[in-house]
Amino acid sequence: MKKLCVVMAMLMTIAAVGCGSDKVVDSGAASEAVSEPDVVEASTLGVPAVKDGVLRPGEDCAEVVFEWDPVEGADGYEVSEENKYYSETEYREPETVEVADNSYVTGAQDYFDFRIRVRAFKGEGADRVYSEWSSFATGSAYEKQTVSVGGPYGEMSVVVPEGWTVDISAVDDGKLTYGLYGLILKPKSADEGQIELFCSDSFGVCGTGLSQEEITLAGYTAHVGTYDDHEHWDFITFGDERPQIVAQSIDCDSWISYMWEEADTILDTLKFDTSKTEGGIGQYISDSEVEGLGLMMSVSNVTTSGLTVHFRQYEDKNTGELIYGEDYTLEKLEGEKWVAVPTIIDNGVFTDIGYNIPTNAVSIDDEPKLTEKADVLFLGGAPYANIMAPELRQYAENLDPAMVGRIVLFTTSNWSRRTVVALKKIFKGNGITVSDDYFYAHMLNIDGKLEAAKKFGAENC
Repeated sequence: MKKLCVVMAMLMTIAAVGCGSDKVVDSGAASEAVSEPDVVEASTLGVPAVKDGVLRPGEDCAEVVFEWDPVEGADGYEVSEENKYYSETEYREPETVEVADNSYVTGAQDYFDFRIRVRAFKGEGADRVYSEWSSFATGSAYEKQTVSVGGPYGEMSVVVPEGWTVDISAVDDGKLTYGLYGLILKPKSADEGQIELFCSDSFGVCGTGLSQEEITLAGYTAHVGTYDDHEHWDFITFGDERPQIVAQSIDCDSWISYMWEEADTILDTLKFDTSKTEGGIGQYISDSEVEGLGLMMSVSNVTTSGLTVHFRQYEDKNTGELIYGEDYTLEKLEGEKWVAVPTIIDNGVFTDIGYNIPTNAVSIDDEPKLTEKADVLFLGGAPYANIMAPELRQYAENLDPAMVGRIVLFTTSNWSRRTVVALKKIFKGNGITVSDDYFYAHMLNIDGKLEAAKKFGAENC
């Protein structure tokens, strides 16, 4: 249905606006639609070298101007034009016209792409001879830009049309829900939702409720993942090697079909150049985690001159305070061997000792009911397989409205934020005030969200 509407729109544009493919630029010479001969006679006419189209504003539509150098001895030129709507993958059947000058103008009032090829002719009727067809030249009736982001694994880029916004997310800037660095894409006409296109060295999915389809996209073997029979995809992974590029849809339930079509077209322009690398990044290894203590170490802000080290206690397995200091050392990998990082001061990388790692969060397993009234209660959890934990649901349903002034929600998950939506519904139904704003951190990128979490907490106390 979409294609039919587009075709009709183009026909109306040609008839009513005069901006179709049979318009001649600035010459005043008439053009005439002709049919392409079945047999092309050999000739000594040169082949036109057609330049890619240049976009310019027209009176009633956007025009695309194609030009080529005059061919010596030519009486005119045949132009074969093909067009397609931006989100379509294949061009429509060509239309051929004759023009007298060495230029050709086409155009549209919507996101259309064009490609033409040209051949010169000399003579009339049975005496007419033709040159060979030129190579294709392309142009578009809309502005588009190539946007790229660099990182330690390579540079990724996509072509973005004027109807979309793009936000660049560098390593450790905290903009992405998940991933190391990438691009955040949004249609300007959408009220909410975004596509996050990112580089990842640890992307994983849960198989519950997941269906996958293998397609070819941007020259890659891509896997399209959809949860719970959603109408549109939840993620797309490009290739099977790590690191890999991943596209993830975030809160896009309100998008209409053409937005998804345009998103797929943008993703089909993806390029990932692993020869262009910049900066550094921390990688998770098993030695970075002490499971018995529930302690994890990670790094961020990696440069040639230093890095930031984070320690996080993710389970209450330690009965006392954890401290770090000069007993810890840093190493770097040289070839196949880990060697100590050169010392900075007094034979130690750390110059301060004894920073406490706080452990003041309370599990609902340990405190199934509030023991005293809370003016502000920060409450959250992560779904497993897109389902809220039964313990969390029971806690929410049994919470006494008299024991809490306001609830602020947070969640950590692979990407689903359904826990927040479900909790809001429960609390509002029970007459409990719950903040519209909430905090989200991907479960594999918690360290990268710590500063944002502190700021969010301070603003919502």
